[in-house]
Amino acid sequence: MQINGKTNVVKQISVSFAHLVKPIEWQSLDLEKVDSIFQLAVPESSKGDEYLKLLSALSRKLIHPEFREQIRNSDTSEQIIDLIGNSLLDAVKG
Repeated sequence: MQINGKTNVVKQISVSFAHLVKPIEWQSLDLEKVDSIFQLAVPESSKGDEYLKLLSALSRKLIHPEFREQIRNSDTSEQIIDLIGNSLLDAVKG
């Protein structure tokens, strides 16, 4: 899985997720192909640590194989939104 942005084009914090049908090559440390992509979009004007809090919270969840499998095995977008949203909610609230 890969993660990442902070830009003045973004008006509010958002998270995007894509599960790839065909994994792609990526410059990963483990040399594994990537099948899931996350994007964190944060307004440039947001507090300096909001992006880092989100990135940290998501990274902490993604190190757990069970969490990654839950996402991969989700049948609906709503299930994925719930899994990711619940994981990041506390980070956003600060």
